[in-house]
Amino acid sequence: MSIEKPVFNQVNHTKLYLLTLPPQADLLKNLQIGFLVLPDAVLDPSLSVEDAWNYAGGVYLYMNGVPADTDAFIAALRAVIAAPAFSDVRFLWVTDVTMTQSPWIGNRIRAKMLPGAPANWSTLATEVFPFADYEWVIGAGCTIQGPSADNGWGFTFIPMNPDDPNIQFVTPLDVYPIASANAVLPLAGLPAGGFQCKLALNHPPAPDVLSDFERLQTGLSYFVPELNPDQPGAVRWLRFPVLIQPSAPLDLFVSLDPLNPLCGDATHLSFFSSSGDPVNLPVMTSYFSTNTGYDVCLKPQKGNSAESDARFVFAPRPLWENPALPPLYYLT
Repeated sequence: MSIEKPVFNQVNHTKLYLLTLPPQADLLKNLQIGFLVLPDAVLDPSLSVEDAWNYAGGVYLYMNGVPADTDAFIAALRAVIAAPAFSDVRFLWVTDVTMTQSPWIGNRIRAKMLPGAPANWSTLATEVFPFADYEWVIGAGCTIQGPSADNGWGFTFIPMNPDDPNIQFVTPLDVYPIASANAVLPLAGLPAGGFQCKLALNHPPAPDVLSDFERLQTGLSYFVPELNPDQPGAVRWLRFPVLIQPSAPLDLFVSLDPLNPLCGDATHLSFFSSSGDPVNLPVMTSYFSTNTGYDVCLKPQKGNSAESDARFVFAPRPLWENPALPPLYYLT
């Protein structure tokens, strides 16, 4: 199914533009995508995604809402990106548009435009996006291609070396270079605003070898107070695996939204591609059994309008009973 091209519209004659999507492809409620142009820019009140991409002085903003005071927000933002650490910033994640929390600026991707046509860019430094104790890593030297129907009218990130990709998903127990030729960051469709790629699972269960399901830390979890008197207030994690990874290679289709890590529609590791391409999945033996001792086998199912595809999502893993202390994550 084709995705209608979105448009950037100017906010109240300021230098901030916000993305307007067709009704059938609304963004998540707590995600807004903007484009900030230079103070002296004289541009049309509406910009196509191609016009924005070809404007070298702009910064793409991924925000957790719409700023209430646009002028104050722009002034504060310009003060931030004027710092040397933000030189050549092309993509910026704003974790709090109210600017009341510290820090209110999240990750950034710095890039330079490459010579020639079409306009491509190259990342200048490695950027690590934290998902608690997991990470999404975009390495230096990755090529960034601009909007097309193939990348949801967003951006395509191509590793510097396809044989040893420097775009990676990092778990507490392993590092997974992307198995797809690239990662995309779409502006339209769902989930817009999340990095998308494919991961290959090539570690089935074997003696003295952790399976990928173990390396990803998937399963059901329970939490109980730590009984060790030397750790007052600590929480013990009891993890129970659910699925036994099949012996055949298996792919997971990933969406990672840095602003919405605990929203399953935005951030997940799915058994199914968002493109809808058919996937032949095996039946998987579970760690459950019937009361008569038979194995319980499960097969991931494609979703519908009422239910999502079978997928793993992040859930919080508290370390302490104090809810104010940040948790780690696991996949369930």
